[in-house]
Amino acid sequence: MIFVTGGTGLIGRHILQQFSATGVACMALARSERAADVLRSLGAKPIRGRVEDPGVWAEISHCSAIVHAAAIIADHAPWEAFEAVNVRGTALAARRAAELAIPIVHISSVAVYGRSGNNDDGSVDEDFRFGPLSNREYYARSKRLAEGVLWREMSEGAACVLRPCLVYGPGDRQFLPRVVAAARRGWLPRVGPGQKPLALVHAASVAEAVRCALASEAAWGRAFNVTNDAEIGPGQFIDAVATGLGRPIRTVGVPEWAALMAARAGDALRRGVGHDRAPSTLTGAVRFWRGGNPYRSAAARDRLGWQPDIDHRILVAEAVRRLAGTSTRI
Repeated sequence: MIFVTGGTGLIGRHILQQFSATGVACMALARSERAADVLRSLGAKPIRGRVEDPGVWAEISHCSAIVHAAAIIADHAPWEAFEAVNVRGTALAARRAAELAIPIVHISSVAVYGRSGNNDDGSVDEDFRFGPLSNREYYARSKRLAEGVLWREMSEGAACVLRPCLVYGPGDRQFLPRVVAAARRGWLPRVGPGQKPLALVHAASVAEAVRCALASEAAWGRAFNVTNDAEIGPGQFIDAVATGLGRPIRTVGVPEWAALMAARAGDALRRGVGHDRAPSTLTGAVRFWRGGNPYRSAAARDRLGWQPDIDHRILVAEAVRRLAGTSTRI
């Protein structure tokens, strides 16, 4: 029996689906009865409670591992919410794993690298030095702190950290809905040449990394980037969105220097009015959209045996079709 937090989220759903498909029994934390119903539909036994509640963790037992995928990413939440769920919740999950002497896999994020990840030459591996973060980069700060408390609580236990980049897939409530809303206008921007691969990973690939971590002794005591499951460039991505929507999408070219200048001005304005808590900045969004994946996943492949077999062009179209409610075939 594996205990999963964040089971109704994008990554958590795919983790539970994978476990269910392979016959692995799971319990999962549910914040509401509606969430409990979702978990039952995914084959998991729901446990009512909140990840930041110590009393809930005291009741967790009879499980062989913990997969901690719960996190707040919303840009409107105050720091206290990020600290409670992302930091304190991780500390409680790790503490319980240590008490039960069972392994824990923690879903973190490449956001922990801060501005170190701004290059696009594929040089950011797990040993890359963390860059600076402003006090108001709530998500990145909380994920970095969460990793710290995990290692402290699990100093003598089996812990693994997985750091995905931008994640998409069926159930996405953040990235793809915004892309689809913009694409319905009939056009999307193309920043620069738009030929380098995007820093994008499918949720099913992250779930596969969880399975690999739990099956490998080489996982424990390390962090792993899970950021290179397959390549897709911005142009191919837009074509896949168009396929999913069942309509052509015109691309409007924007010089990279102009897009970055506008994004930096927008970020400065956001900082001035206190709206810089989001998981990414406008500048980061431009860098993502121009293409270029700064992150390396060689360690996950070499040490965990992570070998996802996917085609983003097909899966993006499928996810967009589900989201948009279209029936066009690929």
